[in-house]
Amino acid sequence: MMFWFMTIGCGANLDFMVHNGMQCSTIDTVACKEDPYWDQVCVTCEEEYPWDREYEWMEATISNGETIRAIDASTITNLDFETEDGAVTLDAYFIPAHGENPSLTDTTLIYSHGNRGGIEHYLPRIRMLHEWGVNILVWDYRGYGKSTATDDPEINPYPTQDQFLSDARLAVDTLRPLAPNPDKVFLYANSVGGIPAVEQAIHAQEDVCALFMEAAWTSMRQTTIAISTNNLPGGYLSEGKFENDQKIKNFNGPVFYLHGSLDNRFPIEHVEENYNNAPGPKDLWILDGIYHGIENGGVPEAGLTQYYEHMMTFLEEKAPSCLTTETNE
Repeated sequence: MMFWFMTIGCGANLDFMVHNGMQCSTIDTVACKEDPYWDQVCVTCEEEYPWDREYEWMEATISNGETIRAIDASTITNLDFETEDGAVTLDAYFIPAHGENPSLTDTTLIYSHGNRGGIEHYLPRIRMLHEWGVNILVWDYRGYGKSTATDDPEINPYPTQDQFLSDARLAVDTLRPLAPNPDKVFLYANSVGGIPAVEQAIHAQEDVCALFMEAAWTSMRQTTIAISTNNLPGGYLSEGKFENDQKIKNFNGPVFYLHGSLDNRFPIEHVEENYNNAPGPKDLWILDGIYHGIENGGVPEAGLTQYYEHMMTFLEEKAPSCLTTETNE
């Protein structure tokens, strides 16, 4: 995720700086080849996503003979849905569980990804979660991936704050009922995906069994402090609707924060503040020496074994209703 800060004047609004996505119509195949390996975004609007791509997984990620299997594209269902204002069709997919983890065969997560690219950029993370054994529902934001954008150059392709939150609520309302068991759905956020995921958690907290926050957005106020040292209220620099440090107080369900100690986007002290504000069952897993994203090595890249074990332990201890039970097997 990138932010560009000019001189901050009185009452400046920085909400427009949240998004830095790439829509499929803007893909440049030449530039794609020049990008660093983990940053490549190459799929045009006409092409299918490479669900079975062979990645050069980081050495620390896989150990003891572990593998990260390819996803069979023939099992995936496209679930595009139209936004409430009718302006955009949001791209979404259902990826079924492989069925080899009995505790998770009936469990589904709704994945809200980070910034820059859309679903394609986060396929490595989706592959890791699929290997764990859950069903996955993943969606793209306005201006990202294959979510259609207007051809009018005068209109910002990215969502306004209200549109982003409205789309998030619509996504959980539309996608959750499509899960194999809608009562066993949890939300998973990565980076800027923390904005829609917290909105979804509050909106549908009677219908979701947990919220996972991996290297996730904290608040506009905290982000501003982290990158510019300006300690101003969130409402001073934005409409104040992205302040997860305050919004998390309204979600009473289980919350699991997964974060690297060297995350330079969302410093650990800000994550701890958000964690302390969460009122329900919760846990905070801090990985020493780990950074924010895929390219520089984030939470799952630090090792799949510990990643899977910590997530499963959280579900077993703090959110057992998310897990498949004997009566559902």
